Amino acid sequence: MENDRNESIDAVKGLCLLHMLLLHLSIIYGTIDFEGNEAGLYFHLMEFFMIPFYLFSGYFFSKKLNFKEFFKHKAHKLLLPLLFWSCASLPIYYFYQYYTIGDIQWGEPFKMFLSIGCLYSDSPLWFLFSLFFVNIIFYFASMRLKKEKYLFGFIVLCFLYACLDRYYLPCYLSSSNISLGLVYFYIGYRIRKANQTKVLNPKILVMALAIFVIISIFNPQWMQIVTLTQTEGLFTLNLLFALSGTYILWYLFSLFPKTSIFSYFGRSSMTYYVWHMIPLRMVFDPIVKEYCPQMPCWQYIAVGGV
Repeated sequence: MENDRNESIDAVKGLCLLHMLLLHLSIIYGTIDFEGNEAGLYFHLMEFFMIPFYLFSGYFFSKKLNFKEFFKHKAHKLLLPLLFWSCASLPIYYFYQYYTIGDIQWGEPFKMFLSIGCLYSDSPLWFLFSLFFVNIIFYFASMRLKKEKYLFGFIVLCFLYACLDRYYLPCYLSSSNISLGLVYFYIGYRIRKANQTKVLNPKILVMALAIFVIISIFNPQWMQIVTLTQTEGLFTLNLLFALSGTYILWYLFSLFPKTSIFSYFGRSSMTYYVWHMIPLRMVFDPIVKEYCPQMPCWQYIAVGGV
């Protein structure tokens, strides 16, 4: 039911979704790139924007369903949109290619599939692929590893694998973000078991603020969560940075949960997420470059955001 929703969590997700829109518009325009070059202070501070989606998915994880029901639920929620928007994006992408370069490169949309599990024609869909397998793997792990210490040990191994994947191994089918996503998913799961009222308190907020500020000053972070490519900061500190940043937002929105604009986008976050890059990159951007090539960045972002 609508009244049962956690408004503060919706608001965090909504803010992160709007930030993602701003980031993608800035990247398409050319102000910054995926490696964080030319990114200002704001983008560095919000570098963790995808982490709340993993963490809060774990927060709402439940083992009440048997595996068949759980699989069907997650497939309906994540795999069906992945398949639908992958197929829907292909003809638009081919038309976009023909319009912009006068040729159709039929294999181009499939170049990223082996690495991140989605088509280049709608590249943000990597997250649906990743989150689906994070849910399935965690379900199996939590059912098989009955004792908490064994489940915790499994998560530690996931983090170590993410470290190896980050530095030494190639990313296949989102192996990098799935392994790290499992860590955040587990943390969200443990937070739920600890009870939100005990987790959200001023003492932890002060500690989170201290960690966030210290890392921001002395070890600024920029990690591309898709493949864990990190151009700034230490990988191990990124975990603390992302958790403290997420906690700060969650605490602040818990004080003002009825932040309607953010809560609205948070409730509909997946709906907007799956298709936003299609009109931005393949419709809006070519039109602007054709008819308003001198449009300043702020106006580009304002119009594109609308």
